[in-house]
Amino acid sequence: GYGALKAYGNSKLYNIMFTWQLAKELAGTDVTTYSLHPGAVKTNFAMESDSWFARLVKLSRLFFISPEKGARTTLYLCREPGIEHLSGRYFRNSKVRKPAVKAAHDDEACRKLWEMSEELVG
Repeated sequence: GYGALKAYGNSKLYNIMFTWQLAKELAGTDVTTYSLHPGAVKTNFAMESDSWFARLVKLSRLFFISPEKGARTTLYLCREPGIEHLSGRYFRNSKVRKPAVKAAHDDEACRKLWEMSEELVG
């Protein structure tokens, strides 16, 4: 069955998997790609909803970081020289991290996601 929290988690996992495969597709070019976790950022996410998940997010916002702090890893990846060899990797707090889910860097699963994406977009 569908669950908002599961769907959200899967979307984050698929972002990491897609980035991993995209780096392989772009190998040999000057284009690099990275996935990242910005941290729990105080945005308007879920503010329009009244689901249990949205209520939890709203309460948790007290402990979230500012959008400026949340952008630090993104800015690091855009500006840091010499990290090109890390294309496809997952970052948190401007450091390479191992994703929590093993499938995130499972080459076969990432390739399958890539192929499914190609089919969906034509």
